[in-house]
Amino acid sequence: LDTCWGANLPSFIIEYGFELVRQKFFPDCISRYQSFFALRCINDLIYWPELLNPEFKIYEIEFDHNNIQELDAAFLNGGPNLNSDLEWSPQTSFEFAFRYWNGEHCDKPKPELLILPPVTVKAQKHLSISLT
Repeated sequence: LDTCWGANLPSFIIEYGFELVRQKFFPDCISRYQSFFALRCINDLIYWPELLNPEFKIYEIEFDHNNIQELDAAFLNGGPNLNSDLEWSPQTSFEFAFRYWNGEHCDKPKPELLILPPVTVKAQKHLSISLT
């Protein structure tokens, strides 16, 4: 199946499952499909080391409304690799989605903001970070 869908299949299954849980149990929460993703401050990048890759661009934004939610993206983990992962459990995925939308935080959180548009992109941020 990965040959048909590529490496994005696990992400698609995770996002789709999370959206179904949101619609059924948390309809007042902001949909990830209609959100702008952000971090509260630049220091939160410590929780997102994959964003320190030079191919990712980081922007400062502003918005003047309160249509935001702060959630723990660490729960967005564990999508199936249908070619090799026989341990994947839809029940576990459902539990992660429920905990995510319920606003819970895990032991190693990845804080993220979901922001409804409109947002204004102000400037690209250029980081110089030494990992040594």
